[in-house]
Amino acid sequence: MDSLTIYTDASVNPQNKTTGIGFHIKQNGETLCTNASGIEYHDSTQAEWKAILIALRYAITEYNPMHITLYTDAHSVAEVINSNSTPSQDTIHGLYWRYTQLAAEIEFISIRHIPSDLNKTADSLARYGRRSMEARTSSNQHQY
Repeated sequence: MDSLTIYTDASVNPQNKTTGIGFHIKQNGETLCTNASGIEYHDSTQAEWKAILIALRYAITEYNPMHITLYTDAHSVAEVINSNSTPSQDTIHGLYWRYTQLAAEIEFISIRHIPSDLNKTADSLARYGRRSMEARTSSNQHQY
């Protein structure tokens, strides 16, 4: 497969410690895949990194693209990736290293910042993933 476009987002609720990620993958404007998942709790920056890593891993495994353009509304993540600089948070180093490993499997990858109001599908998927995690957490707490 030649080229894919991926949109990612994460949603975090620190009050009940739930996190969701969402992504959708397109080729030539047509949606190939959507994903909404609840994941273990992370702060918002780590969650955005996780969304990118999971989306990239999925795209590489399922579609084996030569080119990927990935959009994220996490400006700080896009900035770190595009400047090839070392992340300032120690907790991000391992995530950044995993990104470089995945990116090495693709001929060309571009990470671009997108304003949140233009990333609504990925945002909705991430919120859905977080709410599904909240529902699971809530039902587990109420079991006798």
